Amino acid sequence: MNAITIRQLNESDAQQVSSLLQCCFDYLEENGFFPTGLLEGQRNIYTETKIMSLIQNPSTVGCGAFSGGRLVGFLWGTRSHGMLYLEWGGVAPEFRRRGIYTRLLRTVEEETARLGCHKLWFFTSEQNTPGIRAYIKQGYTIEGRHPKHFLKGSFLSIGKVVAAEAQPIAA
Repeated sequence: MNAITIRQLNESDAQQVSSLLQCCFDYLEENGFFPTGLLEGQRNIYTETKIMSLIQNPSTVGCGAFSGGRLVGFLWGTRSHGMLYLEWGGVAPEFRRRGIYTRLLRTVEEETARLGCHKLWFFTSEQNTPGIRAYIKQGYTIEGRHPKHFLKGSFLSIGKVVAAEAQPIAA
């Protein structure tokens, strides 16, 4: 098995990211995180062209995990107002449960802080209990519950302060 390398995504990765994202959408539906068919709009949005434009956007922070030149995991988000909103991430089925997503998350956290952002946040499905446990283990906090939110599903907002100078003030 090839070693896994983590690096920033570039334009030549757009097709692989788009393909792996579609595979991740399948996984989300097959495992009950979203009702079948509900992600069709997302599938149509995240084309190779859309991924290319996100990678080219200076507000995007994204990285990929590669094994022998093949993209096996990715994570990206967009910077705004001193925070990074994680949009999508995933790992190829045969590479899951090997710590790849955790490595991607740490890389994005480091880059987020380096770029002067104080916080990283995202939504995840309430049904994503394994993921939620993993995020909490990595120091993330559930910040809110959003019933019947986007894509008609119930979501949690989860976040983590990544820059020491931006620690929350005690009430």
